[in-house]
Amino acid sequence: MKKLFNTGSLITINEFSSIQINGPCELVTLGPDFAKVKSGNYVIEATGDELLIDLLSEEIAIISFDSIQSVTIAKLDNEVNRYDL
Repeated sequence: MKKLFNTGSLITINEFSSIQINGPCELVTLGPDFAKVKSGNYVIEATGDELLIDLLSEEIAIISFDSIQSVTIAKLDNEVNRYDL
């Protein structure tokens, strides 16, 4: 049933204050003003003011800020040790 609704990964920035990641994802690093999430072969890092994790599961992450300062999406190389993100 899970594969029936699998539409791939999607990243949405809402009102420049929250980021929603749909699709398989996992938290890599969390700090007072940043979050780093891995989704497939990509790492998404967001920084901003007043970080709040609204939702975090295997298939969706919603990360909110008072305001987003930056969002970076980087593709992982095959040679990169994925535990040193």
